[in-house]
Amino acid sequence: MSKKTEKKSSRRRFRWVYIVIVAIFLYVVVQSFFLAQTSKMNYVVAQSGDLEEVASFTGVITREEQLIRASQSGVVEYYYPGNRHLSEGTMICSLRNNYYGDLLEQKMDDLYEQLLNEAAASEYAEDFQQLDTQIGEQIAAYVRGKTANNYDALYSMKKNVQTTMDQRQNLLAILQNEKINAMLEEQGIYEEQLNEQSANITIPEAGMISYTYDNYEGWTWEQVTQDFISNYQNEYEAITLNLQTIEEGDPLYRLVTGQDWQITFFVDAAQAEYFEEGSDCHFYIEGNSLTGEVLAKEQQGEQYKIVLEISEYLSRYANQRLAHLEFRFSGEEGIQVPKECILQQSYYRVPGDYVYDSLGQDCLMIRQEEGDVLFPIDVVYTRAGEENETGYVYFEMPEGLSEGALMIQSGTDQVMSLGEQETLSYVYTVNGGYQQLQIVEILYETDRYAIVEGVKLYDQILIP
Repeated sequence: MSKKTEKKSSRRRFRWVYIVIVAIFLYVVVQSFFLAQTSKMNYVVAQSGDLEEVASFTGVITREEQLIRASQSGVVEYYYPGNRHLSEGTMICSLRNNYYGDLLEQKMDDLYEQLLNEAAASEYAEDFQQLDTQIGEQIAAYVRGKTANNYDALYSMKKNVQTTMDQRQNLLAILQNEKINAMLEEQGIYEEQLNEQSANITIPEAGMISYTYDNYEGWTWEQVTQDFISNYQNEYEAITLNLQTIEEGDPLYRLVTGQDWQITFFVDAAQAEYFEEGSDCHFYIEGNSLTGEVLAKEQQGEQYKIVLEISEYLSRYANQRLAHLEFRFSGEEGIQVPKECILQQSYYRVPGDYVYDSLGQDCLMIRQEEGDVLFPIDVVYTRAGEENETGYVYFEMPEGLSEGALMIQSGTDQVMSLGEQETLSYVYTVNGGYQQLQIVEILYETDRYAIVEGVKLYDQILIP
């Protein structure tokens, strides 16, 4: 071989090496560009998940309780604040003739101002601190869960804070009563004289006392009907604990007995499937997790009456007749993506046996006056049919075709008109920097997420 031939061969090898190096360099540059583009994209990673179905209902609370009324008129003095569990025979208050004269009117305001400063040093200091903490927690819980126009949560927070403030007021009233008795003694009105004209009120059985009422005390779950909530007008009224004159028949206190409370609500037929009589049921009231047993399930017209029995002592809800229940039922399992990633578009569709394969290109055979013509289509999705049924092929209308064109079925002379459309859901995946449309089937969805078919686990899903 001559030197000239060797030089040509060497040049040719160098040229191929140079081309390979340039190709590798260009590939790296392109990949780096796509990776850089991907890093700028907002995306989520498709994860396996289980979506919970959240259902909310308003329930009616019933319990063993009675409203105790005054058997005579007089000045009432209370000895215990509300929401206390007391044993049978405990003297809760007394009714006395009005020995107080003008002293009560003259000294009450000054005494109350004085008590505001002395409360922290009283025997009820721990109770005051607990109530103040409770008020802070109620407001903080509302702020944490606050959403726009959520008036139910705002109203619930207002009621809870008001109830706690009433309990705080009751504690001050108890202290006030003690101070007034001390002043009466200083004025020469002694305890012996007062007791001569007093009636001591004791509780008939052990239970929790409360100083609120709504006149539905004694109701049972059997009495609750579907229209109870819409007709319920009675907010709980508060009984003040300040020394005051009351008349015979006025409410003195409410006594809640029994450990089992019932909550009654109504659901439709589909929701009723989640509740089986005798089964345990987990739910939430104001974010607090509770468990109850389904005591009754009765069909009433198109609705079902569900009654839960709760054995936990629900003292925190003693001042509520209505409760907002939240149930979280187990939903579908699968690949979970945020609903904000899912887009929709309308596509034309034809049965799969109307699509021809022409050298690897999907086509439609269109009947025209001058003869049958193949029109290529870009298929975006193929949905398999059920057993012994053909599926559907989805595509965008190609240029040169329009609705109403006659398509010829493959292998026959049967024709059908082009024009049927269907809206499909899709996402964009950005795996490896390449953006690609993926049609998805939504199997199950909630307000924020959907379980879908059509993407793989750990696919990077573009957030539009």
